[in-house]
Amino acid sequence: MRFFHGMRILALVFVGALVPLSGCGSGSAISGNGGARTSSRADAVSVTTDSTAPFSVTVPATTTVEQGKSGSSTVTTKGSIGFDGVLQLRVSKKPNGVMASLNPTTIPAPGSGTSKLTLTVANSVQTGSYPVTVAASDGTVSESATLTLKVARNSNDPNATFKGCWYKHDGHSYQGLDVYAGDPGSYPFNAILYYGTTCNSNDFADQIGFGQLIYFGDEFGWTFWFSAFADQTDMSARWYVGDENKCVSYAAAPDC
Repeated sequence: MRFFHGMRILALVFVGALVPLSGCGSGSAISGNGGARTSSRADAVSVTTDSTAPFSVTVPATTTVEQGKSGSSTVTTKGSIGFDGVLQLRVSKKPNGVMASLNPTTIPAPGSGTSKLTLTVANSVQTGSYPVTVAASDGTVSESATLTLKVARNSNDPNATFKGCWYKHDGHSYQGLDVYAGDPGSYPFNAILYYGTTCNSNDFADQIGFGQLIYFGDEFGWTFWFSAFADQTDMSARWYVGDENKCVSYAAAPDC
């Protein structure tokens, strides 16, 4: 097991070797960075349906968005020669767990223009490919085009297992956490200690980590702990690894 603690100099301890990290004492350390919340990739090839209306709709063939994040694509409409109508856009088909918005939703006459399609994918959406259909209507006829939404695994989701615990050292107990990542990789770590047992943001007591990138392997985890409030059980901490977090109450917790 590896250790990370909130002493006046933040440190990593591994097989007896002390490796200093940037940051300073209890209640302060390096600033966190949970990573960007927008991630998508759209292929260059576009598709549109065979148009029977006096206008067409075009969307990218595919766009890729990570779980828990948002991505955008461009919807393009083009009126035929002689067409001079206003088009209303809407998303007529999308998978469960995906929010879709269009900006703007109206293409003014003569019906040629673009709109930004934003897709927000919930963490619960399984990876895979899903159809998303955008329709345009002039009030009389409608036309539509379908893109393939590829949902990718959240690269900042460690699939972590959190276990709040008391870290024992020199006869004292410190508010700690054992954590393992089901998906090995480097993830930002942060932890905030609170007075009281409910992780109330108004009761701040201490902080460690502050977005420090920590590598989690497939054969080891980490033990993290605060060192400034030894033996105090009326406290709680919210622990963050990548995009995952957990509130732990130390009113009752096992030993690490």
